[in-house]
Amino acid sequence: MSRSYDIVIIGAGITGSMLAMKLSKYYDGYLKFQKGSELYSIAYEDIMYFNTSGRKIQVHTVSCEYEFYGKLDEILQRIPPGFIRIHKSFLVNELYVKRWGYEAVTMTDNTEMSISMRYRKAVRESLLKRR
Repeated sequence: MSRSYDIVIIGAGITGSMLAMKLSKYYDGYLKFQKGSELYSIAYEDIMYFNTSGRKIQVHTVSCEYEFYGKLDEILQRIPPGFIRIHKSFLVNELYVKRWGYEAVTMTDNTEMSISMRYRKAVRESLLKRR
């Protein structure tokens, strides 16, 4: 009987987003990523939204912001329910949305973000399923 194990080697050519994805298999409920030589762990429930700027992902929490290299599509594969993609560059945690509009959302910190035309129908459908 043979068993297979996933082995994660920290460093050695693993990008921050790859590391975050591999580690999240083992530590459910937390976004894990590496920036430089430091490892970060953020509870998904503390994340208000993600946005991308070029190749960097910015993670906005209630208390601070983090940034690391990666792709939003990789984050989408690991996040728990409750996060909704509203734009190619934005992914919001519905717990921190103060107001849902047809064209935009307002977060609890009063940040306003546009819902792109491409995602409007999917956002509406997602909200209707959850209510």
